[in-house]
Amino acid sequence: STTSTTSTTSNSTSISMKNATSSYTTTSSTTSSSGDGIITCTAINRCQRSPMVCGSFSMCTPTGPDAYNCTCEQGYSSVTGAFCSPINNCIDANDCGDSYCVFTGPQQHICVCPLGHSSPTDDGRDCEPIDLCLTSNGGCGLASTTLCTSTGPGSRNCSCLDGFSSPNGEYCTPPTTTRTTVTTTSTNTTTPIGTTTATTT
Repeated sequence: STTSTTSTTSNSTSISMKNATSSYTTTSSTTSSSGDGIITCTAINRCQRSPMVCGSFSMCTPTGPDAYNCTCEQGYSSVTGAFCSPINNCIDANDCGDSYCVFTGPQQHICVCPLGHSSPTDDGRDCEPIDLCLTSNGGCGLASTTLCTSTGPGSRNCSCLDGFSSPNGEYCTPPTTTRTTVTTTSTNTTTPIGTTTATTT
């Protein structure tokens, strides 16, 4: 079906027409009431319409009259190319191995080593167990007095070597020596010469 609107002035007529099933809008104008009209057709550009036909994070490209194509922006995806969602690498492209994958943005992520492990390349990958005893005797104190024993990745136990002590097994020290002074008193019980001691029964 076609609708038209006609307006007439003293020397010109303007006709605006739109076909309900067409992909074009048309305008017809004449320079006189009896002259032939000039029709100009303009293709409908859906990409310029509001609301956006492709949604957020998608680019709209006209492909013809009333036709368009939607393409997701970098870091986003959609089956149709419209109404795109962020790409989660931790789900779609996890390359962290045994490490934790942390989503940081569309198509972006970082790898984090498990507790007690560290990465030799500082990128959170290829993590290795941390032996605390290899660094500063594990914080147990002097190696000459205290023994550090690794009990697992990032954990250790401290104990005193023989001859040393500590309340918690750390920073052991030699036992405190208490010096005791013993005083001996001598009592003279010698009986003087010439003295007789008699016992009566």
